[in-house]
Amino acid sequence: MLKTLNTYDHDLSIQWALCGRLTSPYLYLRKFIIVLEFSGSGYVWIPYSIIMIAINYPLITEAMRYILLFTGLMFDIAVIGTTKWFVRRPRPMINHDDVLSIGPDKFSFPSGLVIISWLSAVVASRVLLGRHYISDVLAGVLFGIFECAAIVRLSPFNDEHQQVQANCQNDTSQSKFVYRRVCYFANWAAKRTDNISHLIPEDIDPFLCTHINFAFGKVLESLILAPYEEDDLKGWTLNSKGMYERLLTLKEINPDLRVLLSVGGWTHASRGFNDVSKNDANIKTFVNNSIKFLRDNKFDGLDLDWEYPGAKDQGAEPHSKTGYTKLVKKLSEMFQEEATQTGKERLLLTCATAAARHRIEAGYEVKKVCKYFDFVSVMTYDYHGSWEGKTGHNSPLYGMRKERKKFREWNINSSMNVWVELGCSKEKLNIGLSAYGRAFSLLREPGITNNKSMRKKKSSIGLKAGAAEPGKYTREAGVLSYYEICELIQKNPSNRVYWHREMSVPYVSSKTLWIGYDNIRSVTLKMQFLKEHGYGGVIMWSLDLDDKTGEFCNEGSFPIFNAAKNELLILPDYLSNLNEKCFDNNTLSIEQFDSQSTIIGAINLNFFFCFLLDIIIYI
Repeated sequence: MLKTLNTYDHDLSIQWALCGRLTSPYLYLRKFIIVLEFSGSGYVWIPYSIIMIAINYPLITEAMRYILLFTGLMFDIAVIGTTKWFVRRPRPMINHDDVLSIGPDKFSFPSGLVIISWLSAVVASRVLLGRHYISDVLAGVLFGIFECAAIVRLSPFNDEHQQVQANCQNDTSQSKFVYRRVCYFANWAAKRTDNISHLIPEDIDPFLCTHINFAFGKVLESLILAPYEEDDLKGWTLNSKGMYERLLTLKEINPDLRVLLSVGGWTHASRGFNDVSKNDANIKTFVNNSIKFLRDNKFDGLDLDWEYPGAKDQGAEPHSKTGYTKLVKKLSEMFQEEATQTGKERLLLTCATAAARHRIEAGYEVKKVCKYFDFVSVMTYDYHGSWEGKTGHNSPLYGMRKERKKFREWNINSSMNVWVELGCSKEKLNIGLSAYGRAFSLLREPGITNNKSMRKKKSSIGLKAGAAEPGKYTREAGVLSYYEICELIQKNPSNRVYWHREMSVPYVSSKTLWIGYDNIRSVTLKMQFLKEHGYGGVIMWSLDLDDKTGEFCNEGSFPIFNAAKNELLILPDYLSNLNEKCFDNNTLSIEQFDSQSTIIGAINLNFFFCFLLDIIIYI
């Protein structure tokens, strides 16, 4: 039986070696087939895997797929080489000496050069050139499947992946994945008198955000949390609700909403935080006081907005960097301990952090603190403003190629890479989004005449400028809310909107005014960026700066916030499929996934790479 099969395999293989026989009419195709053969060889894929490991080495989840690819290729060399040495089946007699072979590769069984994406073409090349018998390439497929399964099985991601699968198979699971949408409610917005900029909790759609941070509470030198405004705790009239309670009422409509107290802010700087973080006794006292304050006022957690530990210009003392780590560690431990003792849902612990590398490195022991936070919100805005004396965009997605070295990392893409590079996992990171723009009054006209095409006009970045006049409603020089920008564009035709291709953001430019801001297009692109890079969500500052009624921008209510929400509700396939397969109706934010979304994506890609590439190694 075996002899008959071998004879049939031999005769059929020789018959189909159309580009191997020197007398074949198809010999002119031989060079093309050899190129195809080479494209699936280890001479291509081994260097490729090494190069990609070198490029992606700071990001372990990115580099791991290439590490597994390289490991698979090396494993393939060992398995296929050993098998060929023992089987020692000669290549077909029609085979020529131009085969790329070393050591045991002068033998035929099994073939190490088969790949799914161009399977038929590569298989054909091995037979057409007379390199292998048909049975060789079939055996190569089986060996490849075995090898990639073994490599993925031994992957360091595999234990976590099995846990994800176990969670999926748990019939009691009642959650589905969502990206975080963390919105800030500024308590001073309720103090504004005009109806346009005035914002109260009742104006907010309870389903617009997954989390709302109440900004701000303050940290006192007496090591306690305290409200900023008198009406935060109680209303101005008898028996009226305070702002805390009014905001928390949104949870009655959306029970999945989480409301946190954000403490600190730019003007608060390091006051109180220096004293809290000075020693272990102060930290413990503050944590105990904070738990009581949060529980008494029914908050779901604490958002630390210390701007910034390590920043001398913000009054931070020398101990602040290590003190911040100790503070965060103790908050995390005692939040968990309190939840265990009381049976209540654990208080969330989050933070708003710096986006510039020099502040990150000066203020945070990144790898240590990230493991204690439920999520970390990077304030990827305010990169440029009137304080620089020249125009610059508030929140570019990418940098400009010719930008000065100092500013080259002052964009969302680079800032997020810094946090990942220093050891924070992507799924814990939120990018920052602003519903306002930085506005400049130009001190000279842009270097272009009005007759020239606006498409050819330079972006006007870097022109001498000061702070633009305060907006009619927000009344802060150099800052304009989204609805104020919409009004300026609609009422003055000279205020034209342009798109900066390198930065992927819009700006307004006229003879006297320049504004760097975000619109629906750029917000959508930023949310797509967030998903493509595996980040966990977005923070948005702040609700009162968006067009709450939709009357100014004609884009519906809260257009900036809704643009982010709408894009983030569109899940990547692997998350969408996971939701449909595993979960029911409630929500689970990405920090509760314990890195599982990244693991699933990595496993899928690693298996894909292994299966497609591990079985093609040319030995």
